[in-house]
Amino acid sequence: MATLPLKLFVVLKQIRYSGSNIGSDLSFAFDTNGEIDFIKPKIGFGQSIPVDIVLWRKPAIEGETVKIHVKTLVTEEDWAFSDIGEGEAFLVMKSPAQIPKVMNFK
Repeated sequence: MATLPLKLFVVLKQIRYSGSNIGSDLSFAFDTNGEIDFIKPKIGFGQSIPVDIVLWRKPAIEGETVKIHVKTLVTEEDWAFSDIGEGEAFLVMKSPAQIPKVMNFK
């Protein structure tokens, strides 16, 4: 069986504002395997908003093991004191045979 060239993507599909209410002037920074993206969406406490941002892409071959590291920094900007939160996720997967995979992390 010949190996097929594939394109792997990490796509941010949704942001959900839950937990403690830290304010409404939020900005997000994503570091996905060294590729940096910044967004500043309008979102209120308790809301979810759809987004469709490609955070990372890579050519691969069928069956290749791929390691993905996503670090996120959230900042609520305030003139007196900015609140900052961060998180990260590690994903290891074999590249699929042309079947999209969906992974959720919190």
